[in-house]
Amino acid sequence: MPEQAHETARANTMIDWSAVFATNGQAMLFRLAAVALILAVHGYSLALLARLLGDRVSADQGRQSLNPFDHAEPFGALLPLFFRFGWIRPIYPDPRRLHGGFLGLIGIWGASLALLLLLSSLLWQVRPFVMDVVPRDTGGTLVGLIQVAADMSLHFAALNALPLPPLTGGMLLAGVVPALRRRMEGWVLLACAMAMSLAVASGKAAALLGPVVGLLRTALHP
Repeated sequence: MPEQAHETARANTMIDWSAVFATNGQAMLFRLAAVALILAVHGYSLALLARLLGDRVSADQGRQSLNPFDHAEPFGALLPLFFRFGWIRPIYPDPRRLHGGFLGLIGIWGASLALLLLLSSLLWQVRPFVMDVVPRDTGGTLVGLIQVAADMSLHFAALNALPLPPLTGGMLLAGVVPALRRRMEGWVLLACAMAMSLAVASGKAAALLGPVVGLLRTALHP
């Protein structure tokens, strides 16, 4: 029994590389396109929401952009190609500049994630229309891409709801601890991104968030 428990614990801590080696060329292209779309939509919406509520810093830094490269953080952009979970380069609005203060910060966090879920739902709903108007062969490929983007949007939203850096939810922690917002760059950001990457690649994030993603999928992908 102790040996069996030890083997189980070791299996639970092993990095799940099966998703990496099982990925073919078409799947990689689909995921790459999906990541680009999600980075663009999520980064743009965060910067826009912050500006609308009074904090123009991220917009002035070029983050109110639909260019996915303006929002890409290396680990957060590469991981979803294999594990579906990812994040953007952090945006930390300052509650002192926002209308509503910390409540405004919560509003930005919630609205940005809601927009990701809306994107997922809209992509899912457009599939029948694509099949009706696009030739069969091309339509099947396009629907596959749409489904990947819709599913990945759910995973992005579920992970980034967590109040941890470098995720979107990390802005809530930074709002409570202002010193964290000033320090979340350079090696500190790199260390946080590496720790989150390990949690994703090892399967811990999937184990924790799988039920949440399942509920979202049931609600938004009927």
